[in-house]
Amino acid sequence: MNGKVFRPGNGSKGDGKDPIILQERLNHTIFFNFKARAKAFIGGPHVTLTTIADTNFLHHIVPMVQRWNGPISLCVFAPGDHFDLAVRQIQWLVSCSNTSLVHDWVSFHFVFPKALGPNKIFKWNNIPEKGEDPCFAYDVRKGETTNIVTYKQRSALVFPINLLRNIAMEGVALELFGSNQFVFPCDIEMIPSPNLATKFEALIERMDLSDREQRVAFLLPEFEIKAGEALPANKTTLLHEMRRTKNVVMFHQKTTGMLHVIPSMMDWIGTPERDDSNLELLPKLEGPIPGRWEPLFIIRQDIMPHFDERLTWETKSDKVLLANDKDVLLGNSISNIEQRILNS
Repeated sequence: MNGKVFRPGNGSKGDGKDPIILQERLNHTIFFNFKARAKAFIGGPHVTLTTIADTNFLHHIVPMVQRWNGPISLCVFAPGDHFDLAVRQIQWLVSCSNTSLVHDWVSFHFVFPKALGPNKIFKWNNIPEKGEDPCFAYDVRKGETTNIVTYKQRSALVFPINLLRNIAMEGVALELFGSNQFVFPCDIEMIPSPNLATKFEALIERMDLSDREQRVAFLLPEFEIKAGEALPANKTTLLHEMRRTKNVVMFHQKTTGMLHVIPSMMDWIGTPERDDSNLELLPKLEGPIPGRWEPLFIIRQDIMPHFDERLTWETKSDKVLLANDKDVLLGNSISNIEQRILNS
């Protein structure tokens, strides 16, 4: 990874030695590890959820980390005066929310256009004070720092969504060195099944993935729930809500549902939930996937293609193209990898 390395000591993992890595790319400045998670990885294969946000969406990290209960790499877009606002929000999320999981598991990285970032890099443990208690002045739960007009909107900037996605994944590489590590790229408004991180890591430990030529993607079905309804605690409850109350539907069912349906979806629906807490694999899938396809999946980090950073949120086709040596369709990339559906 190219970039100038600063070592201000951001206080992560309790030793204060983790570097902030400054990098410039595509006319943007990047801060890796502005605030790193406190918990260290210990042994075994690991899976890290990677996601992105701006100041209007940072509050979603609390329900996400509570359900995931594992490492998260979050990249924040905060140009201009919204860098300071984002820092205050993160300060509240780490120190003042009703869970310590943000402090324990979430690493924060920043992206902003050149010349629209802070004047200096300061360490996390030495954030400039403003003479107010962040637990009252920046309470994210009250919506005081959400649904506001962002600097991006005021300045008509584009949202470099794929750059942020890649930075979130590269942030994992700074912490983990090894070929048997996994990433779970998803949007910050997506809430995973309870304790999916722990269950997936236990699954991987039971599998034989010692063959480095084995290329596997683990597909997960996606759903939407009616606003105000409680999140299903398990697959049995989810299917009940789908069939009886209709409070749960397939993801983007009424718009672009076919882009998100995984093959053999009916097999997944028809497979009963296990009595224990282990994840289960449905049989592997083979063959090419026709047309556009945007599956949700967990994949080994070293075989995960990068998203094409030339595409932005405003193009509305940001997930379709990935960049390796050349542009390829996401569906074609994943169809060349053995696919397995997770059943929980």
